[in-house]
Amino acid sequence: MGFPSHPGTLGSVALHAWPGKAALFVALLGALSLSSVRARAQRGPGGDQSPSLASCVQQVTSAARSQGAKLYRDPIVDFLLPGDQRAYSYTLPRDGCFGVLAFGHRQVHRLGLTVYAPSGRLLARDTGRDAHAYARFCGEANRPFVVEVRMLDGEGELHVVPLWNAPPSIDALEPAMLACMHAGTPRPSPMDVGPEPEGPPVEIELASVAARLSALGYSPVGDALYGVLPEQSQQARRILLEGGHCYALAAVGEPEVEDIDLRLLAIKDQPLLVATDTTRRRNAVVKTCPVDTTMFVLDVRMFRGGGGYVIQAFGLAETGAKMPAGIDPETRIPFAEMSALLAERGMSPEPLAWGMVRPGTTHDVPVRLRAGSCYAIGAIAATDASGGDLDLSILDARGSLRAADVGPNAHPVVFACPERDETLRAVVRASDVRKPSRFLVVLGRSSSAEAALP
Repeated sequence: MGFPSHPGTLGSVALHAWPGKAALFVALLGALSLSSVRARAQRGPGGDQSPSLASCVQQVTSAARSQGAKLYRDPIVDFLLPGDQRAYSYTLPRDGCFGVLAFGHRQVHRLGLTVYAPSGRLLARDTGRDAHAYARFCGEANRPFVVEVRMLDGEGELHVVPLWNAPPSIDALEPAMLACMHAGTPRPSPMDVGPEPEGPPVEIELASVAARLSALGYSPVGDALYGVLPEQSQQARRILLEGGHCYALAAVGEPEVEDIDLRLLAIKDQPLLVATDTTRRRNAVVKTCPVDTTMFVLDVRMFRGGGGYVIQAFGLAETGAKMPAGIDPETRIPFAEMSALLAERGMSPEPLAWGMVRPGTTHDVPVRLRAGSCYAIGAIAATDASGGDLDLSILDARGSLRAADVGPNAHPVVFACPERDETLRAVVRASDVRKPSRFLVVLGRSSSAEAALP
């Protein structure tokens, strides 16, 4: 039964009419509320979601047991945000087949599930496009391998169930997931409005990518790699990168390729995702600065369309100047790229100030400029803003906007040529970041007015 809570309602009148019972009512209401809170706390932050999804997982696991499978270890429960990945190491106890199930909650639309050898060689992969996945690998006793689960679309609770003596497929998987209220579902397929126009020849597309990277200080290194893939297929290419240098790895598809994706994984004790480019383009670029010479696996995927592709490595030419404090291997790339960008204008970036900005908020940094010079003011996002976006605006003392770089760019830069000495405010705003993130404001200076021209 519900009780009105607004003053003047029947519930309020009843409590005033029997003051002796009011305390008893409040005590009972408090006890009920406390028991409800305790029950929710026992269920965890997901409310009643975990037991519901767990019961569906248990149903599929029981069905696998009826097909001869056994639970290899206790199931793993985790929570993944978009783009997150987890890697789990296992060893075959004896000759036989190992299987792994992955289930996502209702806000999960697609999971990626892959089994790798320690060398990075692909052993097994789930090829589905939904919120549950199953992969099976058979081998000899004591063979180590790594299971990687990746959140490709959506976010939410994840259940991973390792199985021994796993069957080729689990009969109850699809029916159980369709009947489970709390299981994730794939997004509807986009409406097909006809084929896209063919892109430019691969040579022209590669030249366009090379020109874009050249402006940031990159030049081609090594020979190109070639391959052919049909739509929705993947191929792993091994590549050795020398430590102490920064690289950009670009994949370009033929005219029939509409969308090509890249993932770069470092092969050490277990595969570690280093960089990814899953934007919808006919080319994809990933970047890294390995500290030591490392063997990488470049995972190429034809998301839409199919045909030939080319992979070309580019090396980043750095100035050799000492990196400012706080620049780590990942932040080193945008700092070197901005150095190359400003070098074409006769400038070099000098660290001005470190700052921290929370998601959706702004942070002001005063910038002192002198007449007779042109300046570049830039913001470089640290690695804790990975996947996010920084916007940069320059305001004068009256709050008037002087310049701005707003858009999907984690490292914005603007230019200004003041007519008199003045102090401006560099306002940095964070978008699409998950936590408080650091940034570095840099300042470049030139006595030439042409340095500030587009």
